[in-house]
Parts: sequence; structure tokens; C-alpha cells
Amino acid sequence: MRKWNLGSGRDKIMAEINVTPLVDVSLVLLVIFMVTTPLIFNESFKIKLPTAVSSDAQPEVKLSISLTKENEVYLNDKAVTLENLAAAIAPKLAASSDKTVVIHADKHVYHGTVVQVLDICKKAGAQRLALATEPDKQKK
Repeated sequence: MRKWNLGSGRDKIMAEINVTPLVDVSLVLLVIFMVTTPLIFNESFKIKLPTAVSSDAQPEVKLSISLTKENEVYLNDKAVTLENLAAAIAPKLAASSDKTVVIHADKHVYHGTVVQVLDICKKAGAQRLALATEPDKQKK
């Protein structure tokens, strides 16, 4: 504890805690958490693509459909239902000169679901369909 000379000749012990540094640190931590939280939750779904030896580099694609192992469907990273997928991609395909759709399906998604999505895309006007894979690093 620190003694203060108050000018009258007697010393008084200061028993108060200065909370200003504590408030400053708390506010800085609050700002840091507020800024980093959206970055943490930005990636809302994980897809583990199957591997293939013949996997090529993917060109820039405007339409991509992602299927998670929980059977969630995402069109360009926005959640849609399987029933609304045709209505969601038809105007985008009509406006696009490149009518290519790339499907990113988790390797645990049922084959029937992937075929259903391929069929929906073809009926909506897709001319080229591609299944995304990861290169097999062990086989090269």
C-alpha cells in the first residue's frame, strides 16, 4: 500500500484500487472478441471431398452447390432446400453465359442425393456439370 502526504503532516493509507486500467483492458478484449467472432462462424459447413488421382484444377465457377454429410444444401454458400434448389439456380443459369455447375458433395453423402441434385441442375438449364474432388496425394 502506498502512503500519501496530504499536506497536513499526517499520512493516510490509500485503500482504493484504480479500476481504469482494468476497464481499458476489458474494453480492448471486448472489441477483439467482437471483431473475431464473425470470422470464426463464417465457415458454416465442412465438406470432406472424395479424392481422385485424375483430379484437375478447377476453373472459376459462378455456380457451386455444396452437399454436407448432414444433407444440407448450399448454393454459392447460401443455404437452400432441395425442393427450392431448381427455383434458386434457374435464374442464375439463365443470366450466366457459362452454364456450368460444380457440385461439392461430402464423401459421406448418399449417391442418390447427388444424382437428384444433378437431375435438378440439368432440368434447370445447366449444360455442364462437374463433381469436385481433391487430388489423391498418396497415389501420385
